[in-house]
Parts: sequence; C-alpha cells; structure tokens
Amino acid sequence: MSEPRHGPERYLDLMANTDLGKRLATPAGRRSALYDMLAAHPDPVWREMGEQLKNGSMRPSDMFAVPAYRERVMAGLEEARERHAELFGAVEQATEQAAEGPGTAAPQPAAVPDEDEPDEVPINWVRR
Repeated sequence: MSEPRHGPERYLDLMANTDLGKRLATPAGRRSALYDMLAAHPDPVWREMGEQLKNGSMRPSDMFAVPAYRERVMAGLEEARERHAELFGAVEQATEQAAEGPGTAAPQPAAVPDEDEPDEVPINWVRR
C-alpha cells in the first residue's frame, strides 16, 4: 500500500479531473496560472509583476532585482509562513469542494446566537 501524498501533490490529486486540475498538472500550466493570478491581483505591485511575467518582459528572478518587488515578495513569504496552517486548511477545503463538483459542499450549521449578549444594532440605526 502506498503512503498518502501530502501538501501540493495531495491537492493536485484531488483536483485531477477538474479543469483547474488539468491546467495545474504541468509546470508550464502552474506557472501560467500563477502569472494570471498575479496579473489579476487587486494590489497594483503584484498586478504589475504578474503582467510582466505573463508578457515575458520579466523573469521570476527579476522580482528580487527591483527593491519594491523584492519587499513585496519577502512580505508575502513572511505572511504565508505565519498563516501556513490557515492557508493550507483553506486550500484543502477548496480543493475537496472543487473535486466534488459544484453544489456539493456540505451545508454549514447556522450560527446559534449567544443569549447572554444583546443583539447587534446596525451602525446606521439610531435608538430613540
């Protein structure tokens, strides 16, 4: 019996039969997906890097040659290190849902209000 795979390989296995899984199956596909994601990022520095990577005017190693890019990459790596468990949990949940197909996510239980705390008052609501 083979040992279960962990990390990125496990997620690629879960998504193998999805369109995204097929795209991520090759190094070129993963690189293309990453560049597309960066080019669509809401942060203008990440977006600029992604656009340059996509059009070939910048190589990945060039991100360390420009101080603003290097700072952004290093800050992103630090955040990923700090949030490692949370990020992998989110990736695992998303890949399992993607592998199951649309509309197959298990329903989440409704939140039970705490009876000891008062109901929240909307900010725009004024008590008289």
